[in-house]
Amino acid sequence: LAHALAKEGNELYIIDNLSEGSVENLQGIDYKLHKSDITKLNLFFYDFTSFLKQMDLIYHLAASKMIYSIENPQKDLRVNAGSIINLLEYARIADVPLIYTSTGSIYGKATKFPVIESHPAHPESHYGISKYAAEQYCRLYNRLYGLKTIILRIHSVYGPRQKPIGVIPKFIKQALNGEPMTIEGTGEQERAFTYVEDCVRGIRTAASKGESGETMYWSGLE
Repeated sequence: LAHALAKEGNELYIIDNLSEGSVENLQGIDYKLHKSDITKLNLFFYDFTSFLKQMDLIYHLAASKMIYSIENPQKDLRVNAGSIINLLEYARIADVPLIYTSTGSIYGKATKFPVIESHPAHPESHYGISKYAAEQYCRLYNRLYGLKTIILRIHSVYGPRQKPIGVIPKFIKQALNGEPMTIEGTGEQERAFTYVEDCVRGIRTAASKGESGETMYWSGLE
């Protein structure tokens, strides 16, 4: 996303604690990085509201990953749900629209396919619950204060610059090494994945054409 925004000539201010990402991923573009914790913005910025007033749009991609949510559910809740309240309040005062990246995990075990936005939410994990709570706060601020918020439910993103973990990097590594690809279970299970550049195009389209208060879900059959 940062590369796409920079290519369009935007001035970028990135807030990241670099617990998962790396500055090497930002090579070749101009940006200003604030190494900060999303849950403690008031400690890292003297006046975060004034800082936000310089912005045209907030892309909120920060999250505690699903794989950590079971071992540390308190952190999962604090990062995914707790931090959004502070950020929404700052955005409301500064009057800056916010794009929130949620997850398909809020659906839990879907009962109808293909899954669409109106499918009932029934999260079955700490991660899904905390992300759905954050969605609800976005809707609340849109409804009560007229803050422009758009929610994007993104599903299993893969592609360049990701860490070499997960099924797709594993398959690619095995294929390059001439090894058989390891498939767990019966091999009949299905899962949808989203290529990162498709995801970025979707985010940018939502930012330019999405309606305030809108929720969008990108996935395949599962």
